[in-house]
Amino acid sequence: MTDDRSSRLLQRGLDILEYLATQREPVGIRDLAQVLSLSPSTCHRLLVTLEERGYVRQDEQSRRWMLWLKPLELGGKLLNGPGLPTRARPYLEELMNGTNETVFLGVRDGDWVVYIDTIMSQQAIRTAITLGSRWPLHCTALGKVLIAALPDAEIERILARDLPALTEATITDPVVLRQQIDAAREQGYALNFGETVEGNFCSAAPLRDYTGGVIAAIGAAGPIGRIKEAGVSDFTVQVCATAARISAHLGYIPEQVEH
Repeated sequence: MTDDRSSRLLQRGLDILEYLATQREPVGIRDLAQVLSLSPSTCHRLLVTLEERGYVRQDEQSRRWMLWLKPLELGGKLLNGPGLPTRARPYLEELMNGTNETVFLGVRDGDWVVYIDTIMSQQAIRTAITLGSRWPLHCTALGKVLIAALPDAEIERILARDLPALTEATITDPVVLRQQIDAAREQGYALNFGETVEGNFCSAAPLRDYTGGVIAAIGAAGPIGRIKEAGVSDFTVQVCATAARISAHLGYIPEQVEH
């Protein structure tokens, strides 16, 4: 097998995993092959290989395919390794205890935010964030923070795209969204009043490494009414203070970057 063919097969296998990860229900092989522009036979061979390695599973009754446990296992190893989630985790635990709300860590992947760590609140009514879930940048507090760190040309590209509404509160007007992005740049944080999930509030702040570049964002979220009662300002101060502490742990020194 040539290197080019091996590379193409690897890319197609990854396409299968990434597509199945977006689906809430198992997918038939013909539908999967059509979406990914594969022949059914090639799609089947790739699925069988992925099944052998634990990445996908075929439902015995429907014969449809779904993502399985191997990606979760790899994600767990990432969290327990020396990477950003492990280094940020103690600070996230403190933030969760301080706010008594769900907290999370996210990174940008194209036009999406991917949540790479989360600690659930112990409250009966709470925000539920699934590890590895992806949300559009434009309608999340973390996303606004991450957009604000981008060059203006990249921001304009994002604003020129379709901005789908997830709730009635989602900002789909690029002019209004640009105003919020500019505010996030100036203030160092972004807010989300029900733009992703109706009735849910989130405050987010950026994480910077030793170069001063924004590499991720953290947030805390819960029901709007409960957080308003506790105080949005105090809630956001806690988020920003935690982000500053994590950034310092990562080597960020504001004086060195600003002067």
